[in-house]
Amino acid sequence: MLFLSQHLYAQQTSNKSDSIFVNDLIVNALSFYDTGNLDSSMIICNKAIAYSQNKNYTAGKAIVYNKMADIAYQQNNLSAMVHYDSLALQFAQSLNNKDLEASESSYNKAIKIAEGDEVLTADIYNSLGYMYGLQGEPDKSVDW
Repeated sequence: MLFLSQHLYAQQTSNKSDSIFVNDLIVNALSFYDTGNLDSSMIICNKAIAYSQNKNYTAGKAIVYNKMADIAYQQNNLSAMVHYDSLALQFAQSLNNKDLEASESSYNKAIKIAEGDEVLTADIYNSLGYMYGLQGEPDKSVDW
């Protein structure tokens, strides 16, 4: 029910600068995650969620909640992992192709920023592939 009401009520009001800002936060969170600073990564994710919610940036919420699920898993907090993963799934399923194209563009920029950091680049590709997979586009998901 929550998913349905969010999907029907929400209008995508985010713009390109919102997408870039949230994706910059995600890149920073991934950097901390990759070095084992999970608490710092979670703090940044919470900032990205707050901003995404304020701007109604659905793709940002899907990606960040997915990363928060990864963090919770690494912290052996399975109940939080299930919670965040469920939220990521809800938001990812509500995305439309326009949202995915905007996210893909932002992630391509993030990949350029992360150039030389193989682990961070892999995380970025994984997040984008995850979104396409949840959107029911397995062929595009495999591309990433």
